[in-house]
Amino acid sequence: MYIYCGLKPQTKGRIIFEKEFLSKNGVLGTEDDRKAVLKDMIGYKTYGAKLKDGTKPVKNEYKGFIVNGYEGLKFLGKPIKYQSHVKYPLKYFGINADGWKDFSYKGYDVDMKTTGKMMSALPIAYVRQLAFYKMENESIEQRLLLCTKDKSQM
Repeated sequence: MYIYCGLKPQTKGRIIFEKEFLSKNGVLGTEDDRKAVLKDMIGYKTYGAKLKDGTKPVKNEYKGFIVNGYEGLKFLGKPIKYQSHVKYPLKYFGINADGWKDFSYKGYDVDMKTTGKMMSALPIAYVRQLAFYKMENESIEQRLLLCTKDKSQM
C-alpha cells in the first residue's frame, strides 16, 4: 500500500493513489462503495451551514486511516521488516499457523487494524492473531495499533 501522508488533496501523489484504489478494488462493490471506503482511508472534511458571506465553515476534519496509522507508528522509527510472513507448525494439530506481521521492530511487532470506532475490548480474533505470533517467538512482544478515520491508539 502506498502511504501519501500529510499531502494536501490537490497533490499528485494523493491523486495517483485515489485513481489506483478506485480502479483496482472492484471487489468492494459499486463505485460509490469504493469512494466511501477511499474517503475513510484518505480523510475528508464535513462542513457546517452556509454563512452570510457564502462560505461554509469546516465542522469536522478526519485525517483518514492511512495518516492516522502513520502517525501512530512514526514515533517508533523505521521498522526492521514489514509484511513478513509467519508460518510454523502447530504442535499436536498437524496444521500450520499462517499469517502476515505488519511491522517488526527490535523486540516487538506491531499489527495494524482499521476499524469504524475504537473498542473498549479487543475482539477475540485480534487477540488470537497476536497469540499465534507470540507462539512463534515468545521473546518478541506483540502490539496492536487500532486506527479509525479520526485517530489511532496502540
